[in-house]
Amino acid sequence: MGNTLGGVIEHVCGANIEDALRTLIFTPAGMRDTLIFGADTLDGSTHANGHQRSPGGGYTLAPQLPASVRYTAGGFYSTPAALERPSPALLDG
Repeated sequence: MGNTLGGVIEHVCGANIEDALRTLIFTPAGMRDTLIFGADTLDGSTHANGHQRSPGGGYTLAPQLPASVRYTAGGFYSTPAALERPSPALLDG
């Protein structure tokens, strides 16, 4: 569980946060390209990798987020198209 909101969602839904998010948001919105850090396996081909400047110049891959920054704390991987899918539902109430 990422934070207090995650705990509330798990309690109300009676499911772990991964299943609740998939059931309530990702699947109904058609967000097939959205994955949860720590719960899904990423092969590196479907998401952007962060980079950081190297001390000697140039760039190297940035380390992944720590496990504490995941789930309802913002640990999602998605495509721009998938992130756009729930917008009409949010705007239409």
